[in-house]
Amino acid sequence: MSTTEFYTLVMNEQHLLKNFALKLTADQDDAKDLIQDTILKAIKYKDKFISSTNLKGWLCVIMKNTFINTYRRSVRKNTLVNNSFDLLKDEIQTTIHSNTTDAQINLQGTSSCY
Repeated sequence: MSTTEFYTLVMNEQHLLKNFALKLTADQDDAKDLIQDTILKAIKYKDKFISSTNLKGWLCVIMKNTFINTYRRSVRKNTLVNNSFDLLKDEIQTTIHSNTTDAQINLQGTSSCY
């Protein structure tokens, strides 16, 4: 099967992909991105598709796995951002406490000069 024929078969399933993507993402823009990623992966790995198997099922598995991987990356990224924020917050609090202590020491030292 040529790439053009395969692409035509995949594009004929666009309605199915759209419905499934909307069900997974619940967001129109994210669904469009997911459909695009799915179609690109399907074309990239077309040689792994066996003609006698279910194209719809194969595309849905690609979409589901792409969605799961994207979600995992998103969670990991948010965890890193949150951990970085917590570290920064702790560092700021330590700096403020240190500066406050230094200011108190300086005030105590200057009061004896008068």
